[in-house]
Amino acid sequence: PYTGSGYYQPQPENEADRQALNGWIRGDAGFDAVLDFDALTRDPARPAYLRAEFDNDGLHPSMAGYRAMAEAVPLNWLDKRCGPAG
Repeated sequence: PYTGSGYYQPQPENEADRQALNGWIRGDAGFDAVLDFDALTRDPARPAYLRAEFDNDGLHPSMAGYRAMAEAVPLNWLDKRCGPAG
């Protein structure tokens, strides 16, 4: 979410594009895994905005927001390995 920024003023179609892209990523985009930072950081009452406790400037997360994002990463994902190329 990025509505509320004092210096980046997205148009309504930008929010629609953001929602469409996130829907595609969450849906059948073919990713092995998805960590949904949008769902984690958005304000449930105002989904185009960051949650107050995670908001730094309306565009970037605060330290608490970055901490929540880091803590949401399943550590076992970092131990996944691909097979040999080819």
